[in-house]
Amino acid sequence: MEYLGVDKDTKNQFEVLKTYFNLKYLDPDAKVLEGKRGYNFVSKLLSSVELRAYLGDDADRLWHSQIRAMIHKNEVMDIIFTSKKYAGKKWIKKEEINLMSMPFKVVRSVRKIGGKKSD
Repeated sequence: MEYLGVDKDTKNQFEVLKTYFNLKYLDPDAKVLEGKRGYNFVSKLLSSVELRAYLGDDADRLWHSQIRAMIHKNEVMDIIFTSKKYAGKKWIKKEEINLMSMPFKVVRSVRKIGGKKSD
C-alpha cells in the first residue's frame, strides 16, 4: 500500500495554494514539506496517478510512474524523500511547515489609464 505524495517544483504561490487546499479538502491531516525547489505534499490517502495529476504533481514524476505501471503491473512507486544526501557528504532533512503561516506576497498590477495626448 502506497500513500500519496505530490511534488510541486515551483514557488508559484497560486499553484502551491491550489494543491494545498484541494489536498486538505480530501485529507485534513495531510502534511507539507518545504524543499529546495518547491514543496512536497504527503497524505495517508492511497496513491493513484489520476489523483496525483489532479493535485498538480510534477509531470516528469507522473510520466515515470505511468511507465513503471505499464512494465510492473499495479506498481505506482510514488516516493517523496524526507531527507537527502548530497555528494555523499551531508543529509538534509525536510521539515514539516505550516503553509498558511508563510508570508505570501500580494502583487498588485497597476495600469495607467489615459495620459498625455500627443499632437
